[in-house]
Amino acid sequence: MNRTRVTRGLAVALLLTGGMSGLSGATPVGTIPSALAASTVTFAPQATYAVGSHPVDVAIGDFNGDGHPDLAVTNYYGNTVSVLLGKGDGTFGAQTTYAVGSHPEGVAIGDFNGDGHPDLAVTNYYGSTVSVLLGKGDGTFGAQTTYAVGSSPIGVAIGDFNGDGHPDLAVTNSGSGTVSVLLSTSNPTAAPVSRFMVSHTAHGLLFHWRLASASGIVGFTLLAHGQRVTSHLIPVHANQVYRVTVRTSLAGPYSLQVLFSSGRTATVHPLGPR
Repeated sequence: MNRTRVTRGLAVALLLTGGMSGLSGATPVGTIPSALAASTVTFAPQATYAVGSHPVDVAIGDFNGDGHPDLAVTNYYGNTVSVLLGKGDGTFGAQTTYAVGSHPEGVAIGDFNGDGHPDLAVTNYYGSTVSVLLGKGDGTFGAQTTYAVGSSPIGVAIGDFNGDGHPDLAVTNSGSGTVSVLLSTSNPTAAPVSRFMVSHTAHGLLFHWRLASASGIVGFTLLAHGQRVTSHLIPVHANQVYRVTVRTSLAGPYSLQVLFSSGRTATVHPLGPR
């Protein structure tokens, strides 16, 4: 059975100068500075890169953590997703392909296991499934895990639908006139925090951490031997590095407690000395 195909995928990023600062997982949309916005918009001639058979959708993320936008492309007749790593100058390396389900359509990027690395979710039109491929942080991905959805799925989107701090999936099913919602059942104690470290300075204890995903997070509490040192209900942003210096007589071990909007908390221990 064949059906008329319409290439519908479009994603935008500042490929030359905007970089990927502050972005992880979600498809970024570049903001043009006002000084440039007033100028006439022109583009250089196209540069093309080989992908799979009948590419349909495209998403942008930083898959290897070098700050440069990379591409993920679904190949409808190839039953694969192509990953092309960006070089930061507007060019891309050769594709690496990963097997997904039958006739992949949509692709979205999120951090599904809270390790700070972008993962892929791909809808499979004839498979009536969505494939999840976990990123390794070096630009490569593991083998797919598939989840059943409705008939002939096309679009996929990511959001925290139940406020537990984990990204969930929404999939449109063109064959059944439905939308499937898949709630994450990932480890409920996990927190999207990486590089948490504690060090002694002349001004006190320096707590330092990076937040990979801000989904559902409303604040932090710093702990010493399980006792509260200080709490912060502060603006939370993905990919932001936090540095908090406090004076305390409490001895370690130290830890960081993450507070979610659902009321759930997750505790993270430092990488270095505690």
